[in-house]
Amino acid sequence: MGTLTRAALGAVVGLLLLSVALTGPAPDPTAPVPPPPPSALARQDIPGRDLAILQAAAATCPGLSWTVLAGIAKVESDFGRTSLPGVRSGTNPAGAMGPFQFEAGTWTRYGSGDVYNFADAAFAAARYLCAKGAGDTARLLQAVFAYNHVWWYVREVLSWAGRYEARAGSAWLGVPGALYGAPGAIRVIGRRVTPLFPWVPAHGFPDPFPAG
Repeated sequence: MGTLTRAALGAVVGLLLLSVALTGPAPDPTAPVPPPPPSALARQDIPGRDLAILQAAAATCPGLSWTVLAGIAKVESDFGRTSLPGVRSGTNPAGAMGPFQFEAGTWTRYGSGDVYNFADAAFAAARYLCAKGAGDTARLLQAVFAYNHVWWYVREVLSWAGRYEARAGSAWLGVPGALYGAPGAIRVIGRRVTPLFPWVPAHGFPDPFPAG
């Protein structure tokens, strides 16, 4: 190898080492993601004590965002503020109880304490969702669907989840045809993608149609 060639190779290696030193190692896409901060809407709409409870409950299930629990609490009972039957006492016509609307059998298995107490119900909801796989982005949609077996419910819950999460920038892409009764319709573009509802896990949904 000539002197000039060795010098050029040394220069390239030096530049590569300098680049690594300046930029640091590439981010690990499997690393735990910190909980998303609440949006202005979340701080306005969710009672402060309830927000802290939701964050603590979600932390018991690695991978589950507190915003999902918040979306469920919003859709089910407006955080316990609605006066509909079964929210503060008794049951609704379907037999559901409390701010997270548990049926008796589900509460017996996952609940502890008072089903009408927001904190007790929030932790029970986190346990239920975790048991259904909500800590794994690949199973999140099915976990929310298991909570209430209709797809409009999943869209509504995740729509509120998106509104409650503060996000910087506007690099969120829409994917036509996503989530109309078929979670397999979702296609990921990189790590930042929004289906028809404005929320997506931090690492994106898994791509059911990988290239190749």
